[in-house]
Amino acid sequence: VIIAVAPTRELARQIFTDFESIGKAAGLTARCFYGGTAFGPQCEDLRNGVDILVCTPGRLLDHIRRETVNLSSCRVAVFDEADEMLSMGFQEDVESILQALPREELQLLLFSATLPKWVNALVEKHLKEPVWIDVTNQDDGNATNTKIKHKCINCPVSMRGDCIGDLCKVHAGHFGKTLVFTSTKKECDELVANEKLAALGAAALHGDIGQNTRDSVMEGFRAGRVKCLVAT
Repeated sequence: VIIAVAPTRELARQIFTDFESIGKAAGLTARCFYGGTAFGPQCEDLRNGVDILVCTPGRLLDHIRRETVNLSSCRVAVFDEADEMLSMGFQEDVESILQALPREELQLLLFSATLPKWVNALVEKHLKEPVWIDVTNQDDGNATNTKIKHKCINCPVSMRGDCIGDLCKVHAGHFGKTLVFTSTKKECDELVANEKLAALGAAALHGDIGQNTRDSVMEGFRAGRVKCLVAT
């Protein structure tokens, strides 16, 4: 069994999509579990047998505590964006999941954009003879894209929506895509409602958005139907 753990539903589904396509060719069954979905069908899938299980930390831990999942046959465990799990408050969940995994014949993989002390501590505690792989291609570990341009614009709050709308139109045009980050759900909804951003087909993505709508928005953004994604 392969277990892959990701901090968010969107990332879990993205990983699952790849596993599903690869698994079909190899005759392997893949499933994706996350919060906000029913337990019943998930338990039935587990009883029928799953080769590849992609989960968010909270949902996997729920199954472990309910004893609806058996990790004794797990041979590969992957934790993606381990540093994000720390910043999102999943430290205890990840530790509990690691404790539930078998110690023998297990390959454990941690992927992390940065290396906070907690990630290093996890490596020392849970990995046997760890191998470090740095793919930043820079001596200082800085993976920033040098082609990105940073601009700071002094703008009144009341004009922010119009300003961002103009920026999107100028820099992305009619065919490019724009990703706008906000710090709150309220700001996210306010920007999407702005006349200029609405004209660009802006869509919101945050914790209060239902899963079906989330899936539709993300698929629209990938396909280019949604030109501007405003997200927390």
